[in-house]
Amino acid sequence: MFEDTLTLVLHQGSQSLLLPVVGVLVLLVLAIVFCVGETIVEYFSERRYFKVNHLQVVADMHDADYEDIRDVITHAALLRPQIRSLCRIADNMGLPDDELFAIASIELERTDRFYERRVNITDTVAKIAPMFGLMGTLIPLGPGIVAMGQGDVSQLSSSLLIAFDTTVAGLITAAVALVISRIHKTWYGQYHTVMQALMSCVLEEAAQARDAGLQLPYGSVGPELEELQQAEKGALKSTGRLRRARAAEGSAS
Repeated sequence: MFEDTLTLVLHQGSQSLLLPVVGVLVLLVLAIVFCVGETIVEYFSERRYFKVNHLQVVADMHDADYEDIRDVITHAALLRPQIRSLCRIADNMGLPDDELFAIASIELERTDRFYERRVNITDTVAKIAPMFGLMGTLIPLGPGIVAMGQGDVSQLSSSLLIAFDTTVAGLITAAVALVISRIHKTWYGQYHTVMQALMSCVLEEAAQARDAGLQLPYGSVGPELEELQQAEKGALKSTGRLRRARAAEGSAS
């Protein structure tokens, strides 16, 4: 009796998952269709214009005066996020080495996070779509096998149709998501390499200018500077609290 109850509960629970599984598969299919459209738009709006020769850009930076480095960046065939990040660094070349390097690191990390979020979507879809496709295959097979034993061909056909449809939907969705992930990783890996090389060039030019005693621009407050200033304020507050605590302990002793 107890075993029959557990079996019935397990059966009812698994059968009740069919509708949510099919719903999730539909959402995954819609998500991957959106990702395909987004990739096409990204290619025609940005990717096909990204024909930058980063070696030439680096050479132009070395040949240009320090006040013209920003113009070199804005006229290069770079992506808009790259131009914004590099211009923030160029506008603050007069900052000390540590602060300028921190800004460059924050900008590079922000750009990487933006692209990683886009890749993570298709990577996640590629991993979970076959799982839900398999669940959508196995769940209706139980009633289908029972219907076959009872000679109910109509129920068997319906169960097999659902099983095949969910399998195909899951596999196609995963395959398309995997292809999009590969394309994006190739693109974003190239973006990261170019961005890192150009940032290093700007930092090197700033260091050489400071060694030469030249006046460089600084003071362009953006999100990266605000984040750095907040971190410095937090560190100063923590240091002040620690000093006060040590002073209180010394006076008490």
